[in-house]
Amino acid sequence: MKMCYNRRKSRLIIFFLFPLTNCRALSQAPARHEKPGVHIDLLTKEESLSLGQRVHDEECQTGFQNYGRTSAVQNAPWSDDDFVSRSVGQHNAGPDETDIHDNSDVIFQSKEPLISNEDCQALIDEARNAITTGLELLKDEDLADKEGRRKNDPTNSELGEARVSTLPQASEWLTKELQRTFFPILQNRFGVRANQLTLHDALIIGYGYFGNGARSQPVHRDSSLLSLNVALSPRSDYTGGGTYFEALGQQLHQEQGHLTCHAGGIMHAGTGISQGERWVLVLFVLDESRPQLARRCHFLGMDAQRNGQMDLAQTHYQASLGVQPTNHLVYKDLGRCYHNQQQPDNNLLLQARRCLAKSAQLYPLDGEAVLGVANMLAQARRPRAALRRLDTLLSLPSFSDGQFLSPETAWLPLKSFGWEARVLAVQCALQTCAFQNNPEQALAFLPIAKQRLETCLKVSPSPYLESMMQSLQNMMIEK
Repeated sequence: MKMCYNRRKSRLIIFFLFPLTNCRALSQAPARHEKPGVHIDLLTKEESLSLGQRVHDEECQTGFQNYGRTSAVQNAPWSDDDFVSRSVGQHNAGPDETDIHDNSDVIFQSKEPLISNEDCQALIDEARNAITTGLELLKDEDLADKEGRRKNDPTNSELGEARVSTLPQASEWLTKELQRTFFPILQNRFGVRANQLTLHDALIIGYGYFGNGARSQPVHRDSSLLSLNVALSPRSDYTGGGTYFEALGQQLHQEQGHLTCHAGGIMHAGTGISQGERWVLVLFVLDESRPQLARRCHFLGMDAQRNGQMDLAQTHYQASLGVQPTNHLVYKDLGRCYHNQQQPDNNLLLQARRCLAKSAQLYPLDGEAVLGVANMLAQARRPRAALRRLDTLLSLPSFSDGQFLSPETAWLPLKSFGWEARVLAVQCALQTCAFQNNPEQALAFLPIAKQRLETCLKVSPSPYLESMMQSLQNMMIEK
């Protein structure tokens, strides 16, 4: 039994399959590409890799057409003293870690503003006008239907963001800054060549703008080799906010005009704001010499899986793992793929559990993978094994009671994972105690279960949790 916190109704809902990996690239995953003379369902791993290369070449070509090609940079005028550096640790920079020559595990933040306040405000104004215009057009649902927009496929305006390529003044400004500032900095910090870099996408995002759009994001990887963001708003314009880096276990903040850059594969999220508006410029950077085939085959697999093409999805996932065998997100999605077969037999369920376990082993910070394994173990009537997984997860600093209860932890999905893990751990503890013949051994599980349940009740009291608490207290008396 899998449980998930319904944030709107503050209750437990039962389901088993959690959604596909949360990341911006899901909304931008490549559409299905038919290869001439080859049926899409019969692709081999080699053809999957070839398809990934083709998608990369097309994206780079579009980027160079939109923003031109930067000249070679000899001596960039920056040094280590110009940045604050934080390492997420080796093997935490994603599947393209080895494609980045230097500092793939490092997050850099400029100590001084690199963009003027006037330029920041001009970018905000143009993006705000574009978002406002887009929202006004969408008020007419008939117009939206004529344009073929699906109601479950929100536009950029509804997400509170604007693509720079659609903003004439911002696009002109960015083309110059890519050559003058952004690409030279990436060459200086990561050892890539500025004249081989281009943009997959560039967005101006308004968190909390007019109450619409994003107030936070889930933890994700970017669809880029390198990512760069610039704070456009003064810190005084909003409360909360920042960027949460999962491997650091903390949020990073920056002042207006300051820049943060990092490998796109580092797991991170835009954290929520409680009031005001927070505007950021985000650049997703590609290198034409580094096709990122592991990531691209992964995305092709997700696309196939959403279309119900499970065999094709498995081919893409296996191709991705052939390039980079330590990509925990691929193992997680492959596990879903095995489980999502129409009638999965015990062998497929075992493979699904092993894939999720491998994902959790490669990246223990991924609460979703650990919860997936724990739920499958609980379903298989192995509550003690599930509880061991959950104990390990809840011992991590990111899932501590302090983080869970702190009002400063504005990123709601992290709280949701913490809530779900605690409730499932309590259920597994109760089931373990019910199976124990030794009263002393059974009692050992109950105090920590009671503490976890009390923590959940502080965050979201409900009749369901109160009933569980009553059952727990009765069991402590009986034992």
